[in-house]
Amino acid sequence: MSPELIGILTVGVALAALVLTSTGRLRGELQSVRGELQSVRGELGGKIGALETRMAGLEQRMARLEGLLEGAGLYRPAAAPAPRQLTEATPTSPR
Repeated sequence: MSPELIGILTVGVALAALVLTSTGRLRGELQSVRGELQSVRGELGGKIGALETRMAGLEQRMARLEGLLEGAGLYRPAAAPAPRQLTEATPTSPR
C-alpha cells in the first residue's frame, strides 16, 4: 500500500465517523424536540377546549340578551342585503 492510499483511506474513515456522530446527535435532538412538541400540543388542546366552552357560554348569554331586547322592541336584527342583479357589460367596439 502506498502512503497516498493510506492517507485517502484514513480521511475517508475520519469523515465517515464524523458523519455518523453528527447524525446520531441530530437524531437525539430531533427526538427531544418531538417530545416537547407533543407536550405543547397537549397544552394547546386543553386551552382550546376551555376557550370553546367559554365561547359557547358567551353565545348563549348574547342570544338571551338579544331575545330580551327584541322582545322589548329595542332591537331588530339587521336585514340581509338584497342581492344585486348582475348587469351585462356593454360590448366595446375596437377603435
